[in-house]
Amino acid sequence: MILSQDWDKNWDSFQHDIKQQIRDVVNTEHYSVLAEIIPHYKKGDRFLDAGSGLGRWVFHLEKMGFDSYGLDISDSALRKAREYAKRNNLSSKFIYGDLRNIPIELGFFDLITSFGPLNIFLIQ
Repeated sequence: MILSQDWDKNWDSFQHDIKQQIRDVVNTEHYSVLAEIIPHYKKGDRFLDAGSGLGRWVFHLEKMGFDSYGLDISDSALRKAREYAKRNNLSSKFIYGDLRNIPIELGFFDLITSFGPLNIFLIQ
């Protein structure tokens, strides 16, 4: 089982630039899926990326007008994402939690995505 300490080690050693990750999000394999879904939502809708890591999807959707949240089990990733948001005057919110048991009231979010983390759980 993957523990939060394992993810903290991963993100502590991760040296990628968050700004570059946000720019590159349009070139990812998941972007086409998101591009099909987004027109069904309106600006201001609440978006959650479960397993958000450094928050590239969270920040991207905030820039599109969504009320954006990230959920992650890694304190290290959340700290880096929060620091980036603060430095860039962004209002994205980041929550500590396990995506297998999201600590949020059902129906709070209009859209929830999880690009990547669910693949890890399916493999285990």
